[in-house]
Amino acid sequence: MFEKAGDLATFKNSDPVTIGPYKMKQFDPNGQWHLWELRDDWAKSSWGNLGQPAAKYVLYKNFGDEQTRACRSSRTSTTSTPS
Repeated sequence: MFEKAGDLATFKNSDPVTIGPYKMKQFDPNGQWHLWELRDDWAKSSWGNLGQPAAKYVLYKNFGDEQTRACRSSRTSTTSTPS
């Protein structure tokens, strides 16, 4: 697959292969987010028999390691006290 890539240490693989209903539309070069768009030929994908995906776009955002995610979650969640 990478025979023609030359130096693999500097090769930028920015066109990922996907078998699902979405293709990469945009991404952050630092890896903080990826925007996926529904493929025009999604019905021919390995997921096509599961029906029409509801979302045209899917945004994946990287919130960091487990500790960072836990801190972020605790700041945004609310706690309720039983009455």
